[in-house]
Amino acid sequence: MRAALLQPTVLSDAERNHLQAELNRLDRLSVVSTKGAGSDAALLQEGDSIIRAETDWATLNRDVQEARERNKILDDRLFKAQIALNVENSSNSAQLLVVDPAYLPIQPTKTSKGRVIGAGIGIAFVVALLGVLIASRLDDRVDSLSDVEMLKLGTMTVAIPLGARARRA
Repeated sequence: MRAALLQPTVLSDAERNHLQAELNRLDRLSVVSTKGAGSDAALLQEGDSIIRAETDWATLNRDVQEARERNKILDDRLFKAQIALNVENSSNSAQLLVVDPAYLPIQPTKTSKGRVIGAGIGIAFVVALLGVLIASRLDDRVDSLSDVEMLKLGTMTVAIPLGARARRA
């Protein structure tokens, strides 16, 4: 029944002429409204009829779309039911035998040892890196000329290079 409603209908000449006359009337209305004509009662009635027609059109479009969706769902269900009926009626019907029932776990699975070890190594690396950075900031030994200049002790007269002891011996 619904499939018959969704099929396009053939219009007679009288209906086609009526629709063409309505289209011409709407075209005249749009030309009059774009020229800035005053709002008289006829134009307001025309506008109201257009709004009603648009609302009816949207409602009908929504109903048709819902009918198509329902029709598709029913077709899918019919197809699945036919397949099930054919399997039941055939002499080589498929039988499903449960050999081993499903196992329901009693407790959740544990984290793998590899992940725990990897996380431990990563955390140890980050802690060691932070320790090295803190120790380097707290180091008070003088290693270069810039360290001496930062101390602002005064004018430096002699600088002994690091490799000087090795050459003496």
